[in-house]
Amino acid sequence: MDSDLRDLPRCHPPDTSVTTSPAGRGRAGAALLATAGATTPLALIVAGSVLIGLISLAMPAMTAAVVGAAGPEHAGVASGVLNAARQSGGALGVAVLGSLLGQGHTLSLRVPLLVATAGYLVAIALTCVAVKNR
Repeated sequence: MDSDLRDLPRCHPPDTSVTTSPAGRGRAGAALLATAGATTPLALIVAGSVLIGLISLAMPAMTAAVVGAAGPEHAGVASGVLNAARQSGGALGVAVLGSLLGQGHTLSLRVPLLVATAGYLVAIALTCVAVKNR
């Protein structure tokens, strides 16, 4: 991989950045929640949750990109494959992160949210590499 994390802001279009993209907001929200503890103010927990929730704003654009790339004759198949992949990924993510939740003697969201943060960073890096290779 010839891209590293220093290249991430340059691989986005000029009007967005790693921090304002849906994956960037998700990464920030997961990282914020991973640092939360028993004494963390509710406002920080709500802020992290809202940042993660904003990822859903990318779904219409992602659907349009997939269906548009497939062409009108394959729009239904493309939409179905995207939806099946999204649901499968969500189920797998819940299973993996849920299994990490119960590690140790107490329940803690720290490890699952750190794993989610790492996943967002990998997704951002892969996207940047794919965009650079276009």
